[in-house]
Amino acid sequence: SPDVSYMAGNVFNACSALVSLSPTCFSKLTTLGGFAFNGCSALRCGLDFPEITDIQNSTFNGCGLTSLCAEKVVTISNSSGYPPFGGCKNLSGTLYFPELKSIGERAFYNASNSAATNFFTVCAPILKEIKAYAFWQCYSLTNFVAGSSLKTIGGGAFQAATNLVSFSPFLPRKLEFPA
Repeated sequence: SPDVSYMAGNVFNACSALVSLSPTCFSKLTTLGGFAFNGCSALRCGLDFPEITDIQNSTFNGCGLTSLCAEKVVTISNSSGYPPFGGCKNLSGTLYFPELKSIGERAFYNASNSAATNFFTVCAPILKEIKAYAFWQCYSLTNFVAGSSLKTIGGGAFQAATNLVSFSPFLPRKLEFPA
């Protein structure tokens, strides 16, 4: 299989019938452009991107993604208002980000199943910052695990995450409250 190292934005954008990907195709992928899997609602699998460092605008928005392992991701950004994981209704496993330092504004906005049948956990042991409304209306988020490096939680970061039962294990140095 090919060793893809760069994937531009919009590669699979709106491929709503896409149901599978060969995981070995992405083992050397270092750059994953914005909107790459946007709208791939039929894609029902866990993905592993061991080499990417940034998840950008709308990368998985509306995608059928069930879980993700991205071992080198440092930032999940949302610079133009398009949530990278917004509307991901099938997240049901653990999203593991061992190197993640920042989760952008509205990054996981409405990443939830309205029937509350799928639940997921975010594990980011060296996370430093969660920006405003990062998990807003994220009904399927049940557990959030971070380490002692978390310093800032933005206003409304977990607003309406009604099934969040565990936030581990401490309070950050700076809490912001929505206006």
